[in-house]
Amino acid sequence: MIDSATVISKDSDFYHSFLLRREPIKLVVVKIGDMRLSAIKTLFKTQARNIINLLGTHDLLELYEDKLIAIL
Repeated sequence: MIDSATVISKDSDFYHSFLLRREPIKLVVVKIGDMRLSAIKTLFKTQARNIINLLGTHDLLELYEDKLIAIL
């Protein structure tokens, strides 16, 4: 894996790997349940600036349908 990569995933394995080994270096955990692809695209377009800004100071984010939380 590239050392400076940010991973965006719904997979809990990435979350556990991050907590245990801090791999990947930056992680956005997507917790949105079932959504249409068009709604997911809209969510990311709406939150893109916030995600980028928070990744400047945090390593772990959780993205929900109605909020974005910086964890670590």
